Amino acid sequence: MIVLNRSDFRGRFSITFPKLNGADDVVENQIDSIEKEELTKLFGLTLATSFISNPLNAIYTPLYTPLLENRLYSEGLKEVLLSLVYLIYQKSNYSMSTENGRVLKSSSTSSVLNPYVADIEMYTRAVDGWRAIQIYSSRTYDDYQGITKKYQFC
Repeated sequence: MIVLNRSDFRGRFSITFPKLNGADDVVENQIDSIEKEELTKLFGLTLATSFISNPLNAIYTPLYTPLLENRLYSEGLKEVLLSLVYLIYQKSNYSMSTENGRVLKSSSTSSVLNPYVADIEMYTRAVDGWRAIQIYSSRTYDDYQGITKKYQFC
């Protein structure tokens, strides 16, 4: 993984990395693939390639900090990617998110959770952050060619 790592996927972003038969590596590879795809869409191929080869380069430090561009706020690149990668992963691997799928804990029992509204809110905040990062990137990096995300959850 480039910006994200396994330990980021806990709490409200909880994803299970099952150790059985190497399934944890399969999950990690899928998350890594989603992260690379999202970075390429965020920055464009040229800038994404540069970023992926050295994400800790000092020229990228501002991307990891909160940004306010016009009325758009980003908590930072890690938080934006974490939300988007989590939602994309959940969409294709719903049953793998926890041992029991996405559930709402209720004492010693659990009931299936319908997180649609929470997911839309998370996605909207992530898109705001995505756009703030893109505005900053378009002013700062000559090779920026990112794709703007739309405010919809599919």
